[in-house]
Amino acid sequence: MSWVAFSVAASLIGAVLAQANHVLQLRGAMMVLTRAVFAVLVVSPLVVKIEWPTDPHFYMYMAGGVLSLFVGDMVLFDAARKLGGRLASIFLPIKIYVAFIIWALIDPSFLQGFVGQPIIAMGVLFCLGLTGLAMAGIKRSDTAWPAMKMVFPVGIAFGLADIFIKLGLRDTNAAETSLLFVFMMNMAHIPMAYWFLKYRPIKKEEWPDTVVDLPFLNRRRVLIGGILVGGLSVLISYCINMGIGLSPNPGYVGALTLLTVVWLSIYNRLRGIDDRASFREVGLLVASSAGIILLVN
Repeated sequence: MSWVAFSVAASLIGAVLAQANHVLQLRGAMMVLTRAVFAVLVVSPLVVKIEWPTDPHFYMYMAGGVLSLFVGDMVLFDAARKLGGRLASIFLPIKIYVAFIIWALIDPSFLQGFVGQPIIAMGVLFCLGLTGLAMAGIKRSDTAWPAMKMVFPVGIAFGLADIFIKLGLRDTNAAETSLLFVFMMNMAHIPMAYWFLKYRPIKKEEWPDTVVDLPFLNRRRVLIGGILVGGLSVLISYCINMGIGLSPNPGYVGALTLLTVVWLSIYNRLRGIDDRASFREVGLLVASSAGIILLVN
């Protein structure tokens, strides 16, 4: 059950991260850059004494994860800036289905075990169906088809990242290699995000309330965003990687991180924000997540 605890913790942190840029209003690439700078500062002392893997496949898979997360993070932060945290989080069901289906196809032992237990298989598929039904209801209540189109690449990118990370963590000490991946990811994201900010500028009039330009360290919002999101990103990356490494299928971790939508719905209700969330759909999300926990453990 340890992967469950890591996944639920990731869902809580994810709710904060999803809402953060709606308040900070930073360009996605700038959020990635400042997050990466502060994350590297936090993680560097922790990885000094860790022995790096010698298997080249580890670095190949982690490179795929780094690239996938870079694309997903930039689009997600921009979506959160425009849509708010909860609507930006509707990419999560896409991530679940991508990770679940691809892992079932590339891991014959998982697929055989899954098919060999038809009752459990039917139960998991039923829960995933509930997830889709719940998200469809939320989408209708928000009239959020434009939002779904905006975050669809995020779900694809994050689902692929989960697969790459799961493959990379196999036969390693997940606790140590998860920290190594967080360090590698953020080190790589610094030059990538800087390149986007320097060579892919956007028009200030199109983003009137957004910090978009370099240099970035003299702006209070950017510093706050870097410290807040950088620190939380280290925690969520570690929790997700540990959950993926310990779970039987990375799609299960994605299913539990759907609780992010629940936490954001509760937050909006407590703040008196009318986001037109339906507690029926939120209840279906909780039920489907709980069902998967009970079925696969």
